[in-house]
Order: sequence, then structure tokens, then C-alpha cells
Amino acid sequence: MSALLLTSTIMLGHFSIIPFISPYLVANVGFGEKQLYLIYAVGGALTIFSAPLVGKLADQRGKLPVFIVLAALSLIPIYLITTMPPSSLTMCCLWQGCSLFSPMVA
Repeated sequence: MSALLLTSTIMLGHFSIIPFISPYLVANVGFGEKQLYLIYAVGGALTIFSAPLVGKLADQRGKLPVFIVLAALSLIPIYLITTMPPSSLTMCCLWQGCSLFSPMVA
């Protein structure tokens, strides 16, 4: 039951943040709507390549320690993205790339 509660909490956290990234980037950072796909493409592509590596690390070090470290590290790019001033597309893709561990924690 505790695993189900943890998973539900993580999913709720993602559902609370991810839908608001696009409107925030358009309204506050100055992105055009035609550039938004790049943010999600970079994050998705990096997640595809890093997920097996994180899985191997979890097998070697244990699931809980890896989860705790990645959950803590995912707070940094989430904070940077949500407080980003008007920036270039490259900078935003860099922060999105840094947050590639955030979706894998779920």
C-alpha cells in the first residue's frame, strides 16, 4: 500500500507541474509556441537514453538510495525552469536536459 501511495504522490506532483511548463515558457520566458516541442523532445530523448543507466544503477546500489538522490536532484532543474527569466532556447533546453531524471523518478 505504501508503494501505491508513493507512486500516486509522485504522479500528482508531475501532473501539478508539467501542464504549466508550456504556458509559463510562452508567457514569461518569451518562447514561441512553435519552439515548445523542442523542450519536450530534448527531455524525452534524454530520458530514453538515460533510463536504462538509472535502472542499472538502481540494481547495483538499491532502489531507495537511487530514488532519494534523484528525487532530491530533480528539485534543482524544476526550480530553475519555474523561475527562469527570459532566456534563450538553448538555455531552456539545457535546464530541461538537466531535469531528465525528474520523469524517471515517477
